[in-house]
Amino acid sequence: MNSSIRHLTKNEYVKTDKYLDRGDEIGQALNDTNTLVDTLREMRGQIDNETDH
Repeated sequence: MNSSIRHLTKNEYVKTDKYLDRGDEIGQALNDTNTLVDTLREMRGQIDNETDH
């Protein structure tokens, strides 16, 4: 999770693939971080498309 967040600070959208199947708070936090990465990547794409037109 820390690695994904570090990448986000550099505008790099990298998801984690470790421990996603854990049924505890760590697993949930990792899945939520991946959802955040997806959302930010999508938003960035929309912004890029808007500025290209």
